[in-house]
Amino acid sequence: MKPIMKNALILTAITLIAGICLAAVYQITKDPIAEAERAAAMAAYEDVFPACVITNDVPAGIPIAEPAPQNGVKIEDYKFAYEDGVFAGIALRVTSPNGYGGGVTVAVGVDTDGRLTGISVISQSETAGLGANCVKPEFTKQFAGIGEAVVWTKSGKSAPNEIDAISGATVTTKAVTEAVNAALSFAQSLLKGGEAV
Repeated sequence: MKPIMKNALILTAITLIAGICLAAVYQITKDPIAEAERAAAMAAYEDVFPACVITNDVPAGIPIAEPAPQNGVKIEDYKFAYEDGVFAGIALRVTSPNGYGGGVTVAVGVDTDGRLTGISVISQSETAGLGANCVKPEFTKQFAGIGEAVVWTKSGKSAPNEIDAISGATVTTKAVTEAVNAALSFAQSLLKGGEAV
């Protein structure tokens, strides 16, 4: 057998074995990874609706709808929050693909009045010390209580629906804000029985 054929067969065998090993590792790890992602989302939902039970139980008058992506922003999931058995609002998991380092996934809470209860960043790959500051309470707490499209500003908040941008991280601020706005709009439409807002 020629050396080139022998080397090609050896490389083919190595590639085949490596592929089988990778497939096996994927099968072993996919369920634990999915469970970890679900747990992170539930923890974030509980952050935006403290003292509430988060469930799939649909309240009366709320339609089930398949959210359409808005400018690439995708509503991944939504659940319902109940406080002492009373419907308290909608918890949503939303991903904007437009972060500086890629996708930014945010949990958003919207109460029954259509106002934000808060946000919690579930995952992000933003620059440390800049965009990664989107997880800090100084940034996330600004969203609570807003009931209309959120606008970010670099010059200091001057309106009830404005938030201060993260210093040096305009792209991250924009990504988080567009995710929050998509969630707010969708939740408000559900709260109005499916009507567009």
